[in-house]
Amino acid sequence: MSPIDKDELFQHISGFFQSKGVELKDGPYKNGIQKGCGIMADVANSSREALEKARDQFDKTMEQVRQTIHEKTAPKNAAPSPAPSPTPPPPPKPAASSASGSAKPSAKPRAPKKPVKPVKKAAAPKSAAHKKGK
Repeated sequence: MSPIDKDELFQHISGFFQSKGVELKDGPYKNGIQKGCGIMADVANSSREALEKARDQFDKTMEQVRQTIHEKTAPKNAAPSPAPSPTPPPPPKPAASSASGSAKPSAKPRAPKKPVKPVKKAAAPKSAAHKKGK
């Protein structure tokens, strides 16, 4: 977006007033409107520049954050992978079977489950209209 000229904004406002039937003649009103248009153009241009700088700074910061995340989550290549050993590792020993026929080693025995008590529902209060009907 290109910067806004101070006179350009005043010309547009002048044109708007002329389309509504108001002509701006030389005088204090015209000078005040011209100064106001100049201030507004300066503010708009400054805001645009500040927004561009903030956007650039945000992009730089986000790139740093992405890089940091990448460094923290990337696989570690610093440690060399272990060289393959010339002899294969010994095969795992088979588990001894228990007397019950289960191949699983017994874990800590579980406590029996406690029975669940049924929840009592509260009786709904009878309405006055219900009482009159009986």
